[in-house]
Amino acid sequence: MKATHDFPPDPLDRLLGLSPLPPTDPWFTARTMARCRLSRPADRWAFFRTLNFWSRWALPGLCVLFVTGLSLQQAHRIHTLAIHHQRAQVQEAFEAIASMDTSDSDTSSWQDTSL
Repeated sequence: MKATHDFPPDPLDRLLGLSPLPPTDPWFTARTMARCRLSRPADRWAFFRTLNFWSRWALPGLCVLFVTGLSLQQAHRIHTLAIHHQRAQVQEAFEAIASMDTSDSDTSSWQDTSL
């Protein structure tokens, strides 16, 4: 059965196919198997998993908590300043009323005497 896309043989492919393969190292398999037995992929990648956890979840979570704490502190500060401002206004109003001179006015003039 012939392929639908047969290309003419390339001279470079023929030349590379005729070239001898490099000799393999007789200890390649032994070294590779020893590395596979000695390496512990779980220990090797534990640091990166921890780093991934910190960069993905813990650090952004801590930033959110920090910003939330700052915004709550600022809201409390604004609320406290507003209360102090209202108290100061009330105090000023009381002082203004207390400083009014009432000695020369008739104290009974504000009462209804028509009864």
